[in-house]
Amino acid sequence: MARINTGSNIVSDEPSTRERLIAAAGEVFSQRGYDGATVREIVQKAGANLAAINYHFGDKASLYREALIYAHRETNARYPLATAGEGLELPEDQLREYVRMWLLRLLEDSSRPMWPMRLLARELLEPSPVLDSTILSGISVNFRRLVEICRGILGPSANEDELTHCTLCILAQGLGYLNHHQIILKLMPQMKYDRDALVGVAAYIAETQIAGLKHIRGKLERGESLPWREQMSRR
Repeated sequence: MARINTGSNIVSDEPSTRERLIAAAGEVFSQRGYDGATVREIVQKAGANLAAINYHFGDKASLYREALIYAHRETNARYPLATAGEGLELPEDQLREYVRMWLLRLLEDSSRPMWPMRLLARELLEPSPVLDSTILSGISVNFRRLVEICRGILGPSANEDELTHCTLCILAQGLGYLNHHQIILKLMPQMKYDRDALVGVAAYIAETQIAGLKHIRGKLERGESLPWREQMSRR
């Protein structure tokens, strides 16, 4: 089993019981969700006993929180969305880089375990009662980065609702490839989830979004009626 960094000072190459529990819990939670996962399955997968969870974490909720914190730290280290596109002048190029990083963050097949991103994606879809405020703040930073990139493309006439929905639409496309990948592969057997294919998908998503956003910006600058504004104003 690959060693994971949980913030401890252990220097052995062999994963500790605590580390094995976090890795096993992450895999089980990412597959079954917080409510569906059982501590019995987790300890069996980790090669530990039930008492180990109480000793290292106290309860299932605390173990889940630790797995979620690890997942958030791991994915941010590999794919830092909060700084995606920094150094690029044009917001269009920033969006291309953000979407590329988002797709790879969600779906890249590598030697590292996939459960960290799958667990975070599941948490976005089905928030658990133990969602940590630290994780929420980290997600918010990544989200706001994309909001500001969208603002740069849509221009100053876009309101906050439009920027929020723009951001959600972009993120949702990546989550669709993650959550429906088995169906996608059945519908499109030729579809690959390797790095080159994902970079291509990211480029397609980015270019269609850029074209759409520029079209909307033109409408905003010309003062044309936007049907969704009337609908949103009725809330």
